[in-house]
Amino acid sequence: MDPLFAFAVKEEILRNVLKTHRTLLLSGWHGTGKTTTALKTGLETGGVAYCSEAGNGIPFPVDQDKEDIVVVRGFSERESAPPDRLLIVDDVTQVTPPLVSLLGDEGDGRKVIIITTVLVAVKELLSRVDAVVRFKHTTAELLHSRLHDLHARN
Repeated sequence: MDPLFAFAVKEEILRNVLKTHRTLLLSGWHGTGKTTTALKTGLETGGVAYCSEAGNGIPFPVDQDKEDIVVVRGFSERESAPPDRLLIVDDVTQVTPPLVSLLGDEGDGRKVIIITTVLVAVKELLSRVDAVVRFKHTTAELLHSRLHDLHARN
C-alpha cells in the first residue's frame, strides 16, 4: 500500500474520532505514524499543545508547522498550554497521577490525545478515555469507543 495513502486513511480515521470524543488513546508500534498523524490532525483543528513524556522534541515530519505547535516542557507544565488547543501527550509508558488527573478533569473541555507504544503499560487508563485507536503500518482501527458503548446500552 502506498505510504501516503496509508497516512491519509489514518488522518481521516483520527479526524472523525476527534469530532465525537474528548479523550483518545493511540497505541501502536514505533513508526506507525501515531505522533505525526495526531500533530497533523490537530493542526487542522486549530492548534496543538505537544508534550513528550520522554522529553523528545517534535518529530521531524511536521517541522514546517512548528510555529503552530506549542511545546510544553514537561508534563507537569501542561497548564501553561493554551486551553483551546488539542493537547497531545506523547511517549507515555506508565500511568502517573498527573495523567489520571488530566483525564478526570472534564470541566475545561480540552481534547486530549495520549500516545503509547505498549497498550498494556497504560491499561488503567482504558476506563478514563473515550476512545482507543490502534495504529498499524497501513491503517488504524477504532478498538473502543465510549460513544458506541452508550448506544449499545440504550
